[in-house]
Amino acid sequence: MRSLTTGKKRATDGLVNQSLWALVSELLMFALMAASFLVLPIRLSEAEYGIFGAIQGILAPAIQVCTMGAPALFIRRLAQSEAVDDAWHRLISVTVAGAVVSTVLLVALRPWLLGSADALSFLLFAAAAGFLTAHGDYLFLIFMSTGDLKSASIVRAAAVIPRIIGAVGFLFIANASLRSWAIVTFVSGAVGLAIGLLYVRTRYPISIRPNSFRTITSDIKSGYGYALTGISDGVLNASDRPILVNSGFAAQSGSYNLAYRVLGLSLMPSLAMMRASTKRLFVEGDQGIRGPFRVAKRLAVPTAAIGIAVGAALWIGSPLLRIIIGDKFPEVISVIRWLAVLPFVKGLQFVFGNALDASAHQLWRFRLTLSAAGINLVLNLILIPLYSWKAAVGTTILAETFLTITTIAACWLLARRETATSVDADVELPA
Repeated sequence: MRSLTTGKKRATDGLVNQSLWALVSELLMFALMAASFLVLPIRLSEAEYGIFGAIQGILAPAIQVCTMGAPALFIRRLAQSEAVDDAWHRLISVTVAGAVVSTVLLVALRPWLLGSADALSFLLFAAAAGFLTAHGDYLFLIFMSTGDLKSASIVRAAAVIPRIIGAVGFLFIANASLRSWAIVTFVSGAVGLAIGLLYVRTRYPISIRPNSFRTITSDIKSGYGYALTGISDGVLNASDRPILVNSGFAAQSGSYNLAYRVLGLSLMPSLAMMRASTKRLFVEGDQGIRGPFRVAKRLAVPTAAIGIAVGAALWIGSPLLRIIIGDKFPEVISVIRWLAVLPFVKGLQFVFGNALDASAHQLWRFRLTLSAAGINLVLNLILIPLYSWKAAVGTTILAETFLTITTIAACWLLARRETATSVDADVELPA
């Protein structure tokens, strides 16, 4: 009995330690987001900040197109004990080529996508997001997926600290502009990726070498469902900012983008909990949806509680933002208060959406995310030219709520179907 109690205590202590290291990772990301959040609204004009948000809105789905779900397959392989070196080579074979293709295409299409953006700035942001930052995140995934969240936090620090230093240094750049911020982003991202690679190579013999064309094709076929979900999610989360800029509302897009960055900071606690449970979800998902659904239901209560608390804090505390930005971004407080419902909505969406991914039902998640993204995009194209940021806020809340409700419903229905199939299989037919 004593040994059983000791074993349970060790398991509990292990889970607490893992959650704490996951929280450290999220706090590092929080520090980065906070640094850029504090610096950029001060140094950039409202219109430049709006264009910056629009560029991010274009890059988010575009990068997903060219990674073709390889990062999600990478998580699954590592969670199911595939050799790190083999899994890494399969990931890199898809993503390096994808990063090059995405950067070239985006720069070529810039005049049609966002003609008001400076060409060099657009190129640097695209290269930084598609290769430097993305591959730094993939290094983090090595340790997160194997359950070594302490090492994951070290890799995250390697990637994030140079970018924080770059953001702070941007305060002291004379005549700061969107182009100078693009240069800082690119250089700090390159430094962070180099440091992260050096650390990972002390633990695993990873390198960059391509796999065979047959293997790459097989991985793309296996991962496209994850990619389609990422593309749809990118359109859902960020399509409104380019539309705002292209509709002549660059300054209003600045307020909306700033509010969305506040929202991103507020989602950190939910993301920490989600990442701490990633390995368990994927291990449970090896047998179907019922295991991940059980885990998701247990996580739903604390996730919802965190979302409600964070939303209330956003509503009450949003006027304090004026201490930082002064009179700039006049609509930002109103936007934040409208968006305060999203930490609750998106927290549950993360949990149950990951349950679908972990159980190989990612195409369900894609269909639901695509539906929500389609609703959001169509309404934005119609309403934003008429109502500016108010339309963006309304359509975002509508689409995100729709996606959360349908994702939970899909998990429940698939679990019921799986249970019914299992019961039928266990019934012996009479002789």
